[in-house]
This record gives sequence, structure tokens and C-alpha cells, in this order.
Amino acid sequence: MLGVRPWNGAVYGLKGDRSGMTTVSGITSTPCGKKISHRPISYEVALTRLRAHLGKSSLKNSRVREQVLAIIAKYPGHFSVNELCLKVAKVYPEIGKATVYRVIGLFIEAGVLKEGPSRVDGLALYELTEEEGNDHHDHIVCLDCGGVFEFHDEAIEALQLETTKKLGFSAQYHRHVIYAQCLKIRHSNPKKSSI
Repeated sequence: MLGVRPWNGAVYGLKGDRSGMTTVSGITSTPCGKKISHRPISYEVALTRLRAHLGKSSLKNSRVREQVLAIIAKYPGHFSVNELCLKVAKVYPEIGKATVYRVIGLFIEAGVLKEGPSRVDGLALYELTEEEGNDHHDHIVCLDCGGVFEFHDEAIEALQLETTKKLGFSAQYHRHVIYAQCLKIRHSNPKKSSI
């Protein structure tokens, strides 16, 4: 695949447990053998963005919001709100699910979080936004291990812009997700049924 490169030179995803949030740092691999390395997430940048948004919106800063944000920054990768609630409850049992659900919307408005791809079961996943100047990226969701892999391909980006222009539109944003089966697993286990 000429022109396709993993996001930031690495592949990111899950450890194969479909949890969306992993406590494993460094390099590991999924059941399909793809290497996963987690990019470092800057809590400081996220906190600065959140505080700036709160100030512009005349909202008060709260310790609870910062605690939830710290949990998100501690576990890089894609996560569902339910998974985040479990992580928050382990560290801060006094923070309820309703509070976690409420801060997700605020974090999106603040430019701290963005909605990512949906898992195979349809559950929405979220991820921290990128640092300024990083390229847009797309996702592949592995139907075999549940991993979420990020990639960037200029040819795909150019074709999407060309197509929207041909059809009389001006693209504002997009989310491209490919749901795929791992060829390595398919070849090593031909009896595994297709999804």
C-alpha cells in the first residue's frame, strides 16, 4: 500500500480484549499479531484547552472534571464512556456515571476529546484530540481482535475531496472507518467464519 502510513509512524489499538482502554504501555501485539505502540498523551495540553473553554463559557473549573480528564490521559487509545466509567470508579468511587457522561460532552466542546470510530457492536469510542499541527487520521477496526488502528493516506484524502467537489459539496470534516478482518488470522485459521 504505497502512500499509506500508520499515524505518527506507529499503529495504535487495543490489547485484544475489546476494552478500548488499555493499561499496557509500550509495545505489545494483538491476537492477529499487529504491533501496537501507544502514543503519549499530554494531560497538560488537554487541561489547558479545558480551562480555556471553561473560562470562555463562564463555567467554573472543578476538581472532578480534572480527575476524569487525568484518567483519560492515563489510558491512551480509544474508549467507550462505559469503559471510562469503570476506570473512573476504580480510582474515584465517589464520581458517578452521570457525571462522567456529562463531562464527555464538555470535553468534546472544549476540543479535548473527539468521537472516534464505533466498535463492531456499535458502541461509540472516543479519543483525545491531537496536538496542533498533526495530520487528520482515519481508522481500521479489526473484526477479529477488536483493535482500532489509525492510519493516514494522502491518496484517500485527495480522492474524498475530489469526489465531494465533483458532487457540488465543500467537505467540512469526515470520519473514515474501515471494518476489516485480519488476513494473518484468516490464513492461519481458514475454518474461522467470516463476519
